[in-house]
Amino acid sequence: AFVSQRSPVEIVRSILGETKVAEGNKRTEEPEPTDEEMITYAEMVKAMRDCDLEKLREFHADGQRSLDACNRFGESFIHMACRRGNLD
Repeated sequence: AFVSQRSPVEIVRSILGETKVAEGNKRTEEPEPTDEEMITYAEMVKAMRDCDLEKLREFHADGQRSLDACNRFGESFIHMACRRGNLD
């Protein structure tokens, strides 16, 4: 199996063409995620599971959805993608 030598942040930057992806996990410093964050998380996870990179780029480009969106456990969609081994 292929194992990337790049960090998850580097992989997300390459996917989205973005240079300002937040470093680290800010969720450890913040209170429970809001309902809006959890809805955004669900939308992003669905797009990730469907391998819909265009939809993820749209979410990022519209500025209405945060890449920090997470579930009730503080996991971001990036955590989910890494855990599932998504390389796209």
